[in-house]
Amino acid sequence: MRRRGTPKSPADLIDHDCLVDTNFRDQQRWRFRTGDGVETVAVKGPVRVNDPDAIRDLAVAGLGIGLIPEFAAADALRRGALREVLKGTVALRWSILAVYPRRQYLPLRVRAYVDHLVERLGADP
Repeated sequence: MRRRGTPKSPADLIDHDCLVDTNFRDQQRWRFRTGDGVETVAVKGPVRVNDPDAIRDLAVAGLGIGLIPEFAAADALRRGALREVLKGTVALRWSILAVYPRRQYLPLRVRAYVDHLVERLGADP
């Protein structure tokens, strides 16, 4: 961002090095909800990884802009190691699903794990 400035809109990401997450089918197209609807931006960058923690660490090291889940970025944001860009623009998010068989009595370890996920990552609004 030192060389190209802080992006003011999703379209500005085209001029930046972006850290691509290979976990997603359309890895190099980031989608954002804006006041005008949904905007899709084709991004490019020097690194492609499949781990949000790695993307966070690469962003902290200054290698590019990452689309990082809040749970992975929270500590680095609090410490000032990362800063949020495109405030007011919402990246269309992905879901983490807990799939388990429907049973009258769910095993306690499964219930505890699902409760942990909801507590750590938040429930879907």
